[in-house]
Amino acid sequence: MPEVGNGHIATMVNGANVFMNGLYNGVGPASSRARIPSLVAFQVRTTAVLVNETFTLDVRRGTFKEVRTYSQPHLVIEREIYAHREIDRVLVAHVTISRKAPSGQVDTDTPVEVWIDGLPDTSLLLSTDVTFQPTTIGYLLNYDTYSIATGQTNLPEVPGPVSTVAVAWKSTIQNVTVNRGDVITMSSIISIGVDSKDAIMGLFTAVEMPYDALLQLHSDKWESYFNTGFIYVDPQQNFQLAQTIYGSFYYLLSSIPNKQDPKNRFIGLSPGGLARGPSNTDYSGHVFWDQDTWMYPAILNFHPEQARLLIESRTGTLAAAKANAQKDGYQGAKFAWESAFTGIETSPWPPSGLYEIHITGDVALAVRQFLYVTDDKLRVIRELKLDEMAIEIATFWQSRAECDDAAGVCGIFDVMGPDEYHSRINNSVYTNYAAKLSLE
Repeated sequence: MPEVGNGHIATMVNGANVFMNGLYNGVGPASSRARIPSLVAFQVRTTAVLVNETFTLDVRRGTFKEVRTYSQPHLVIEREIYAHREIDRVLVAHVTISRKAPSGQVDTDTPVEVWIDGLPDTSLLLSTDVTFQPTTIGYLLNYDTYSIATGQTNLPEVPGPVSTVAVAWKSTIQNVTVNRGDVITMSSIISIGVDSKDAIMGLFTAVEMPYDALLQLHSDKWESYFNTGFIYVDPQQNFQLAQTIYGSFYYLLSSIPNKQDPKNRFIGLSPGGLARGPSNTDYSGHVFWDQDTWMYPAILNFHPEQARLLIESRTGTLAAAKANAQKDGYQGAKFAWESAFTGIETSPWPPSGLYEIHITGDVALAVRQFLYVTDDKLRVIRELKLDEMAIEIATFWQSRAECDDAAGVCGIFDVMGPDEYHSRINNSVYTNYAAKLSLE
């Protein structure tokens, strides 16, 4: 199934877990995205006879919708799921059940039951990675109730405090009896934040809005991305190409937030996106050179504000990169081949962490490209401290290279280039050229 996300939270449709940017569990290389139980991965079931079903991922509106049509009696059940693009703490599931016979058909008076399957026990949220406290009840401004659970990850990536998370939700999803002529709507609004105040604020903002307005706010924000930066391909002319391009934009953008979040710094793009990465799957949600070399250029050319967030994911881990270099016996900044929350090396395969050092040049190349498209370069350099980063990267290459002063040549030995089938080689063409660009 596809994923829905907004850069702060994301989930696979019908997947058991939701993931939050920056929330990892595990020590060092064992660090992986922490699983938060999904409260929107339910199924709607009835005894009526299924005659048709459709599944639609609307990439322009950022919604996933499934529509099932039944007979005996006639019934239409719609379920729509999305991670709200504007109120980014919020994940929404909305169900509409309509029992109105088509023109010319006669419905019976017999009630039909509709059941909700697959919801977890919410009295205590259970996760392999997060220890939650028992769920408590709070009150909305209209004195209606909501539920909230707070938790913390079990193991920090580096020695120090663990990460915290809070889940607040208001749900009307329940088993119902549907009579002839009924149109029943139900929804579940879940807000996930770094602490209880953060989660509650997102929930209050969402539940105070009429549902149609909540959906429209989300859809308008998603459409704004396609209206301001997009490659149009006529599906009638080349459906496969249009599907590939539209889907690629959607999946990249669904893992990048609208703006930098002071409460929850954006940590970067993993190859599997934000909706994947629990322990030992989908790269554990780690950030690789894929971000800087393959994913970043498309974002840079069409959505430079989001591209800046990717650069900030690297400037924010400069101190960790310096620690990585020092640990390996070098000076300057050595960016991790795989990084998670802190920026330390989290690759579970030691050769890549030790030798695939071209990642540092990849980061430098991304910065260079960002400056190419920036008008006020001095302001950006000052704001992001790119001069400091450039110096630290150059210092690393200087300390990592070995020079023959008499011959007037330098080389970078004992490395792994992009070809991971060949390790500990000397003077990788790719690595050397990446280093050269870093020094220019």
